[in-house]
Amino acid sequence: MPETTTSRFTARSALPGALLLVLFGICLVLVVTAPTREYEQIHDVAVNNGQDNWVTLPRAALSCVQVGLVETCVVDVVGRPLEVAMTRPATETGAISCTARYGGKPRMCEATFAYGPSGDGAAARLPAGIGLSNAEIDRLADEWPRVSLPAGLEWVPLAATGALALLAALVAGFGGRRPTDEWRAVVWTTGLGWLVLMVFAIALLGGTIDAIAHPANALVGVLLMFWQWTLTRPGYRYGIGRALGAFAVTAVATGAALFTFLVAGSFIA
Repeated sequence: MPETTTSRFTARSALPGALLLVLFGICLVLVVTAPTREYEQIHDVAVNNGQDNWVTLPRAALSCVQVGLVETCVVDVVGRPLEVAMTRPATETGAISCTARYGGKPRMCEATFAYGPSGDGAAARLPAGIGLSNAEIDRLADEWPRVSLPAGLEWVPLAATGALALLAALVAGFGGRRPTDEWRAVVWTTGLGWLVLMVFAIALLGGTIDAIAHPANALVGVLLMFWQWTLTRPGYRYGIGRALGAFAVTAVATGAALFTFLVAGSFIA
């Protein structure tokens, strides 16, 4: 039989809040290295391939270096380097400008600001194209990388998801059996915490407000609230079910949050 005494705090009931705090920390770490951390950085390069058929090279495909007010990005396109240099204004009222070269030859380049999954950001536009065939354009879509993470750290999101899920499973399975007082306040606080996390991430990483209202993120918020409610209920001697539930919910919530972070910060195209 479960214990009937209640408590204002248990290790189990604190799991969703602890998870949100960890995700806040991960978001702050990503902000430091996010490709979108500067408004005037090149977020993407768009090439006109005729008849208004634009092909976009995402930030993840570019190798960029910032020197003073000039950021230079290079990407291999059909065996030849495409180099785009964006110059940010020296004053707040100044305009951005860009130059481009493909295969060593200058190409027309227009600097603008575009609105995309990563929010407003500088974009380079090559309206005269670079002379690619349709077949070459089709092949490029499969060759450009879609993930831009520091070298050797591509495994970190998956490892973080697995580690947090396993830790949550252990705490939920062995974290006591007493129910929690004032469960309504805890449940609603968890839902609000998830919403604040999404707003916080979008504001710092530069994504769009659409990510907050995305059905997947909304569903995760509801799932976290339901999980929080179950954690305030009386536990049982064998917590296998709670452990499995904690593992699943933590993995889903962490995966959804990390995906939102990486897209907002242009780590994922």
